[in-house]
Amino acid sequence: MKTIEQSQRETARWVALTALYNGAGFPLAERVILSVLEAVPIHATAADVRQHLHFLDTAGMATVHKQPDGTWTACITKDGMDCVEYNATCPAGIARPQKYW
Repeated sequence: MKTIEQSQRETARWVALTALYNGAGFPLAERVILSVLEAVPIHATAADVRQHLHFLDTAGMATVHKQPDGTWTACITKDGMDCVEYNATCPAGIARPQKYW
């Protein structure tokens, strides 16, 4: 059985991935992703966003770039796009909704 915290983490990863998808391939700053998470609303901190981005990077769903000023940006990968578009299976740890169409 999933805990509430686990569900929130997995949902936050899905929201972050869809934000990257809607970024149309341009790098999104971690602050933008944090703003999207807060708008859902999902309680998250900058450290949480970095953890989610690291997870997505490790899963091959996104590419993370660490800027010289210390901020992070991320871009969605082809595998991430396929996941969001329901053309590929979603890795464990991301709460992608069931396809209803």
